[in-house]
Amino acid sequence: MHLWLQAMYFMASSKKGLSSNQLHRTLGITLKSAWFMSHRIIELVREAMRNGNLSPFGGNGGDSAT
Repeated sequence: MHLWLQAMYFMASSKKGLSSNQLHRTLGITLKSAWFMSHRIIELVREAMRNGNLSPFGGNGGDSAT
């Protein structure tokens, strides 16, 4: 579980994105596992944005209470 959280943190805090190879080296896991994790995390974020549970630039998703 902690590897998944670390992977999410590294991917979210990376300015230009994070390759599977970088994730593999950073977390000390196999390249296959790093590829799998990164693709699952990317799909999770896409799905959350599609459902409106996550706005792309933070904030409240464009809903204005003013």
